[in-house]
Amino acid sequence: MIRFTAPGENYGSTMLKLEFLVEKNVNFSTTNAVAKRLPMGNAANEFHKFTMKSKILWYSELLSVIVELGNEFEIHVSYFPEYLGSRWGDGQDEEPILLLQNLIPEGYRNVDRLKRFDLETSKAVLRSLAAFHALPLIMNMKFKKPELLKTVEYFLDKNNSVPSQPYVM
Repeated sequence: MIRFTAPGENYGSTMLKLEFLVEKNVNFSTTNAVAKRLPMGNAANEFHKFTMKSKILWYSELLSVIVELGNEFEIHVSYFPEYLGSRWGDGQDEEPILLLQNLIPEGYRNVDRLKRFDLETSKAVLRSLAAFHALPLIMNMKFKKPELLKTVEYFLDKNNSVPSQPYVM
């Protein structure tokens, strides 16, 4: 276990790089992971605790629903690491921790956050963000306003052209 990021690089948490040797049915495999934990010492204030709990709930419960909904509408959300586990430590000896897949062995890399993206990369990022942000809206419409969802489905259907009459709310 070693530090994954430099101190202060990840504002609300300490990131640790882990490698596990897993035995299953007499076969061994290596799992590369990242452990996200609260900052050490007094830096772990109530805000950091709140955001950590939100991250744990996001990866453990909500992300799979978003991915499933995206697949239903052919919006593939494949840019998140695999959730490997978590705990919300309520006792003195336990601390909150989120365990995620380390994507670097898969060919991903961290970029310098202070450098700008080129135009092509910026457009790709914006397309992915737009699709990702549309999914919770679609989920809301699916359960609260199914008639509005039909309009969204129409626009998402790649075989249809734009309707002559715009949808009026």
